[in-house]
Amino acid sequence: MKILLTGCTGFLGSHILYHLCKLNSYEVFCLVRSHTDINLFNKFPNIFPVRFIIADILDINKYKHVIYNCQMIIHTASPSITSTLLDENEENSKLIKPSINFVKILLENINTQIFQRFIFTSTVASGFNKENISLEKHWNLNSENPFIKSKVFAELEAFKIAKNNFSVVCINSGALFGANILSKPSKNFKHIKQIITNPDYPFCLNYTLPFVDVDDVALFHIMALNNPRIPSGRFIFVNKNIELKEINNTYSKFNKNIKQPMLYILKKTTRFLIDNHINQYNQQYSFDNNKYKINNSKSKKSNKFITYTNVETTLEKIHKCISNFNQ
Repeated sequence: MKILLTGCTGFLGSHILYHLCKLNSYEVFCLVRSHTDINLFNKFPNIFPVRFIIADILDINKYKHVIYNCQMIIHTASPSITSTLLDENEENSKLIKPSINFVKILLENINTQIFQRFIFTSTVASGFNKENISLEKHWNLNSENPFIKSKVFAELEAFKIAKNNFSVVCINSGALFGANILSKPSKNFKHIKQIITNPDYPFCLNYTLPFVDVDDVALFHIMALNNPRIPSGRFIFVNKNIELKEINNTYSKFNKNIKQPMLYILKKTTRFLIDNHINQYNQQYSFDNNKYKINNSKSKKSNKFITYTNVETTLEKIHKCISNFNQ
């Protein structure tokens, strides 16, 4: 079976590719932007059969012949945002419309005679309703966060194009934590390192994140490829809600020298601080409401093999990874 994977140089995409290589059961094609990107995967198992295509998603003519022969697509890529979006027009032109166009250009060039499934990485925040409860049936159409809006509209576009011709599985993931497995730190891993090394010491923001191990999410993407227990639809995939205070306290078990915050900022000031100190377009920081509730029962029911990695194990993997990079 032939699979196209987008976003393989990203935090989640690299973990998906790693597990696909370990499994060694699929013919995998990956889009990368340059030859240099290919070198990031030198230490992956069974990497040589993987075929890399140097092309942006929008450069469809460079890989149209490949996608036409693929039975499935795992789409993890998002538009690259390198600066703050200044207004609604920039949000639409640089993030929201490109996200929709990524889905359109992929799905409008498949071979409907053989294509079976489109697996899309979304965010749990796209399922929040007015009461801040996240369920698969909820669509967060009124979010002020352009990243969340881009995911919502991209999901809707995928289901619209698919109709009854093929299945769509949207994985609404929480904030991804885990080790970096590329030969250089990913952007997401740098943000994780920032969280647990307390750059604002002696203070710390104490907002809540829907925590999930990146390996768990990666494996669920792979399970969704041809598992009849995971039908077409949306799946909230989150381990638990967790405060940064708990993350810091747990991580201190592995690094006794970590700077423990002397003061945790009150929740009512968190919104202001996030707006002014954090890149709001990164998925890691798209979850800033301390009162949301999440129901992950559907994803658990759909696959009896799902067991979430506990927080302590995930943070220990992160610690070992940081130690290796610091050597």
